[in-house]
Amino acid sequence: MAAAGCAVLSAAVSALINLLTASWSWWVFAVAAALLFVWAAVAYTGEKDQRG
Repeated sequence: MAAAGCAVLSAAVSALINLLTASWSWWVFAVAAALLFVWAAVAYTGEKDQRG
């Protein structure tokens, strides 16, 4: 049951992202992807520092 719920939630999120980004140009998408990568790297580094 949980797996089915996750699959439905994933499909809904994917459809929403597709609708929100349908009119974006490629450079906007590239900037958003770069910012997401930087954010993930900073979060990873912060966790690594806390663990020691």
